[in-house]
Amino acid sequence: MNGSKKYEIIYFLMIPVGVFLFSVFFDIGNNIYWQKKLDKATETILIEALKTESIDTNEEYVEYAKKRYEEKKFDNNDIKVTFMTDENHSIILSDTYEHFSIYGYVTGQKQFTTSKYKGYVDEYNEAQVEKLQEVYEDDKVEEESNE
Repeated sequence: MNGSKKYEIIYFLMIPVGVFLFSVFFDIGNNIYWQKKLDKATETILIEALKTESIDTNEEYVEYAKKRYEEKKFDNNDIKVTFMTDENHSIILSDTYEHFSIYGYVTGQKQFTTSKYKGYVDEYNEAQVEKLQEVYEDDKVEEESNE
């Protein structure tokens, strides 16, 4: 009889531990999923925008990006376009997207994923795009965000 009580306690403790582990692994997987999905959309949108010759101003880039993100089912975006003063006159497209998270739901905090890509059109009229981790203030010329 004493041995069965010990197993009941172990099984009873496994439930909250299992729920906690599920929540942690779900949030890790969910964050990876949204980061990859947003990175792919941001890269595609920047390449398309660079190839479109009718887009010249900051406002046109933001409007184009907003429309394309909505087509890809991304709502509630914080889109930023930055023109750089480097030798290629690069453009940075940044998007921050709010999505669901178990941790955020429990704590009341919002979960965000951010994707930044820098691109320019080379001498062969091809769009060259790379993912950015950090942007330096000294390189910025102009920034516009969508509120």
